[in-house]
Amino acid sequence: MSAIARRFEEIVRLYPEREAVKSGNRTLSYRELDQQANELAHRLRQQLGTGGGCAGLLLEHGVDLAAGAMACLKAGCMHVPLDLNNPPNRQADILEDAQACVVVRMRSTPGLGVDGIREVVVDDRALDPLPIAGTGSRTSPEIAFLLYTSGSTGRPKGVIYQHDDIVARIADYNRFAVGPGDRITALGAGGMNMYRALLTGATLVALNLREFDVDDLPRWLADEGITIYHSVPTVLRGVLRGMLSGSACRLELPSLRLVNITGETLLSTDVEQFRRCFPHSCVLVNGLGTTEAGTFREHRIDRETLVAEGVVPAGHAIEGLDVMLLDHAGHPVTQGAIGEIVVTGKHLSAGYWRQPDLTAERFFVDVHDPARRGYRTGDLGRLLPDGSLMHLGREDFQVKIRGHRVDVGEVEVTCRKLPLVRDVAVVGRPDSRGVLRLYAFLVLEPGASMDLASLLAFLRDRLPEYMVPSGIRFLEKLPVTPNGKVDRLALPELPDADPESFDPSEVTSASGDLEAVLQAIWQEVLQVRTISVDDDFFGLGGDSLSAARIASRVYSALAIDLPGSAVFKAPTIRELSLRIDALRQSGTATAP
Repeated sequence: MSAIARRFEEIVRLYPEREAVKSGNRTLSYRELDQQANELAHRLRQQLGTGGGCAGLLLEHGVDLAAGAMACLKAGCMHVPLDLNNPPNRQADILEDAQACVVVRMRSTPGLGVDGIREVVVDDRALDPLPIAGTGSRTSPEIAFLLYTSGSTGRPKGVIYQHDDIVARIADYNRFAVGPGDRITALGAGGMNMYRALLTGATLVALNLREFDVDDLPRWLADEGITIYHSVPTVLRGVLRGMLSGSACRLELPSLRLVNITGETLLSTDVEQFRRCFPHSCVLVNGLGTTEAGTFREHRIDRETLVAEGVVPAGHAIEGLDVMLLDHAGHPVTQGAIGEIVVTGKHLSAGYWRQPDLTAERFFVDVHDPARRGYRTGDLGRLLPDGSLMHLGREDFQVKIRGHRVDVGEVEVTCRKLPLVRDVAVVGRPDSRGVLRLYAFLVLEPGASMDLASLLAFLRDRLPEYMVPSGIRFLEKLPVTPNGKVDRLALPELPDADPESFDPSEVTSASGDLEAVLQAIWQEVLQVRTISVDDDFFGLGGDSLSAARIASRVYSALAIDLPGSAVFKAPTIRELSLRIDALRQSGTATAP
């Protein structure tokens, strides 16, 4: 019997009638969950025979996925949770890569029709349970399941989870004293929260964020009596918005004792609102981890913890896991320097399924202890004087803008200082000429509007010129992954990044010869086909280099010696034209 199945059956014996899992109006006790898993395990054995194999689980997270996952563990096969919202072609790609033999789906879920893969269809209302006696778990292979994440090459990669590693991680999670009295959130597809609940006797309370208004989450948390809340910061901010009415908190969550945040940057403003809304005894834990290594750093914040303004550090090491910061040559960086975060421990993932080259690139055996594995995260960090780790984002989110390394998180923090900004994402993208530029996507408070020129002026007052986004777009909401993280790859294109998408009807034409000359110069230098006299220079992708080129062409065309900074102070053609007129009238410039 696998370590996970053995631990689960111990919990069933201890707490048979306790609520194990709930999603919507459906609940299962531990006894009922065990019965349903046994029944489905029996059917899986009939399909897979004695050789084990892999099963794809095309099931809603919560009651159905819990029963399906436990059934696979009992049947001795590994499994792959499939996101119901993924397109069929991606589902098929994952099943093919995982070498799945069977797909388990509910009767109401359309089949995928993948050649060579059999289906086990279960009724939506409930599985018909078989008696527990005689249905014990078979010996499972080392691999319990695969979690597929997006790959930078466009090919999804399956992260390997082994039985012993999962049990060890759950034992380590008991530093939070999780037990039968706890009710733990599951707000996204897959992940470890299901095992954190079902292997400790707690209740897993599932909710599909794609079918639920985030602003309504506080009432749901209160109604469900949640004690342990897990999410990414983006979702937490939705909870805080729903709780706050002006500066006062309009809803209390007395049962909540732990808020565990991972996956994205947590800000000091989030901590301030957390303290305003959540119970005095509730602890906020800012965790840093990856799918491959689990959580390896955490910063526990209570009412007395001092938090500096800006990004909240990822905190200190978790027992049994070591963190190093290495340079590109693989050498440890000096104190305070930036390096790639590398984690070592006994219970990291074994690597990527059927991707030996990628596994060898990211994973390694600890030379000092062969029982420990190492993982190169691709994230950047810096150790603070107190020994805590400051997470600086992914290495591939660190963009070079004209030779300057820019952490997009710093730009996002600055944008959030505007009171009307609800959410923001900043990315680096090449423009039509292949030059890498920053683009910002902002979500404003409902009913709010913001003048683009004022926004750019605000950012220019607080950021170096090279960190000011070249294009800004306002969205109703940011695209998110199934777990609620901002999906940067799904952000739309901006008109500034695609000159062909400009709407000529929105262009204000030049009103005189001077504006016409400037318009032609801007079009040539900025390589933008259509420019309005009121378009912002930086919004069109301008920078210090192009400002200098504009000043040079103004001198050639008009015999007026402008400093490059003139475009910074007069960032539209209309304003620059007025500035040149003023120079002419003052006699400090002569027209040809």
